[in-house]
Amino acid sequence: MFLLPHFILYASYFVFPFLLGCLWLWKKNWNRGLLIILIIFSVLFIDARFIETNIVSGHVHTFTIDESASETIRVVVYGDMHIGTYRSAEKLQKDVQVINDLEPDVILIVGDFIQEGIQIDELGDAFSAYQNLHAPAYAVSGNHDSEQPGHIPVQHVRDAVEKNGVNIIDNKMQDIVIRGKELRLVGLSDIWGGETNYELVQSIQDEHNSIVLVHNPDAVFNISRSPIDLVVSGHTHAGQIRIPYVYDQFIPTGYPFYHGWYEFDDTSVFITAGTGYSGLPMRFFFFFAVDAIDIRL
Repeated sequence: MFLLPHFILYASYFVFPFLLGCLWLWKKNWNRGLLIILIIFSVLFIDARFIETNIVSGHVHTFTIDESASETIRVVVYGDMHIGTYRSAEKLQKDVQVINDLEPDVILIVGDFIQEGIQIDELGDAFSAYQNLHAPAYAVSGNHDSEQPGHIPVQHVRDAVEKNGVNIIDNKMQDIVIRGKELRLVGLSDIWGGETNYELVQSIQDEHNSIVLVHNPDAVFNISRSPIDLVVSGHTHAGQIRIPYVYDQFIPTGYPFYHGWYEFDDTSVFITAGTGYSGLPMRFFFFFAVDAIDIRL
């Protein structure tokens, strides 16, 4: 079942002897036109497979709920870790370091904790890095956590993440207070899992400062007419392998979502690029990202 991901993972290392072979042929004056193409391809492949996949960058954005407010809170949005064959649990230590360096007041995790290759008995230890987070964290599950695709029942993933200090709010509402400011969090389970409770958003009134967490941004089409201030999502990986005119055809959403800010009716949507990958263990022209949003409310 997992042979193909392992083959892709380890076969990618052959790019190094391949590049050395091209350089050796260059010295032999063999078809330099073709060699230039092969060398450029090899360098780009090494960048996508071995360089960009080891860089986690932090980004800061601003968002206003109340124009007259002087108070700002910092919310970190983070997701798509895909711990499994391609990305080991040890990589979460770097994610946590970047999150803590951003000094958030609260952390919102938008799902896809796992990928093929991880087993049920490994889940508890896989997310132990989250015990080192310096702010309260709330999370929802993603499609890979919900067997869409996946191989582990979602409740096992939820239990393992909660064991390590993260509050799972799939189909739940959570009111929190940060420096005297009230914030209503509404978590929706992933729409591909078929259990999304859209009725929860009816608890949001105009007077609430509200954020909805949902893995797939397509959910906004079912909730955008509600008085929601902000929806945070992931799922797209910002295109993951950004080959121009190609990558956007493979983003698994109904609407052409990519990364960053979108507006639907009176609802703002923010999509984080995440810190993992699926399909192929590569990123191209977009590093892993952890996003902080400074919100005036």
